[in-house]
Amino acid sequence: MKQMVSSNIIQELEEHMMIIINQNADREYELAHYRNVCKYSSELARIRNLKEDRAMIAAILHDIGRLFPNHAKNHAKASAVIASEILQKRSLKEKLIDKICKTIKNHSNKILVDQP
Repeated sequence: MKQMVSSNIIQELEEHMMIIINQNADREYELAHYRNVCKYSSELARIRNLKEDRAMIAAILHDIGRLFPNHAKNHAKASAVIASEILQKRSLKEKLIDKICKTIKNHSNKILVDQP
């Protein structure tokens, strides 16, 4: 049975990201980028008949690694690692975490953009 992600988890993740973004030197850019990615990922998930809650989680956490200076070089990979740690604390199933983190890890890989 597929796990549904509660809106509480998504809200917690959004609040977590807002704290991190507000501590960032380039706050205005990060905030605009974050909001746009969340908006468009939800719309694309709907158009492609994908799970919107999973797309939102990936969108929320996709650049978290970029917001930490020691991870900025390979931010997609770092973001996936950090996202995995965050999601494990929220009792999501490992299979779901793996799918979300794979999406995050590959979000900068333009070759895979058209893959489902």
